[in-house]
Amino acid sequence: MSNNYAIKTITAATDEPVDSTEVKKHIAIDSSETTFDTQINDYIKAATAYIEAETGRQICTATYDLIVDRFPAGRVAINIPKGQLQSITHIKYIDGDGVQTTLSSSKYKVSDSREPGIIQPAFNEVWPTSRREIDAVEIRFVCGYGDSTATPEGIKQAALLLVGHYFEHREAVAFNNVASVVPLALLNILAHYKIGEEFLWYDPAS
Repeated sequence: MSNNYAIKTITAATDEPVDSTEVKKHIAIDSSETTFDTQINDYIKAATAYIEAETGRQICTATYDLIVDRFPAGRVAINIPKGQLQSITHIKYIDGDGVQTTLSSSKYKVSDSREPGIIQPAFNEVWPTSRREIDAVEIRFVCGYGDSTATPEGIKQAALLLVGHYFEHREAVAFNNVASVVPLALLNILAHYKIGEEFLWYDPAS
């Protein structure tokens, strides 16, 4: 098994699952009221981060590098550790001569219909041998549902519930002492979207 990896943000999401107008409607504040705009926007970001961590999914489109020390053996599939895989931009690795090499996309297959998405060598192919050093393999991938309009309604409702929770307890939030018990309805919603914890791959040689 392997679960030794790093994730590096290349392009962060430029959208959130909900906006301040939707939040104001949810918490019954007039849309023209601007007193709490900064707090609301901060709470939206915090709620998004919580939901992504809780579910293992990227909500709005972003690009990341998955960095590992080596490929798995043979034809073992690699799990992409963020949900809603859209595409693989490239796979690069340090070869035996110390040169960074881009693996041809014809050498591997991508399944974005699974959760998590996976990459596996194409038919009759195996993973190449990388140089034995840390961070030898870089897999750049794009993931997320898209923009806010593509976000599932359940996740949008979860975000609204959590932002409402933060707003209701905003004095505690200001002192980093927000109630640790989030609304049960929120957890029930997120349970439907949660991706089980996965190793990057199962490799008896690991």
